[in-house]
Amino acid sequence: MDKNELHKLSKALSKEWGREVILASAMPKVGGFISDAFLLTTTKNERFFLKRVKKSGEAGFELPERHLFSHTVSHGMEKRAALLPSSLGV
Repeated sequence: MDKNELHKLSKALSKEWGREVILASAMPKVGGFISDAFLLTTTKNERFFLKRVKKSGEAGFELPERHLFSHTVSHGMEKRAALLPSSLGV
């Protein structure tokens, strides 16, 4: 993830959360066939998990419950992102 993408994401998060969020880095984590995964760190040393879906319509996303399940797993991974030692993913 380049600096331009981090800046755009910082702007979007700041607008959504109603506070300034400045992303300092994005460390790639083990992704999969349908998504890329990143551990984001802010300048205030906050950590967030980001899952970027590559394409919908592939890998079984035809069924709505599979799409929802994918995001549920992503939410669970986000909750564990700040744990040490950091996990490699699900």
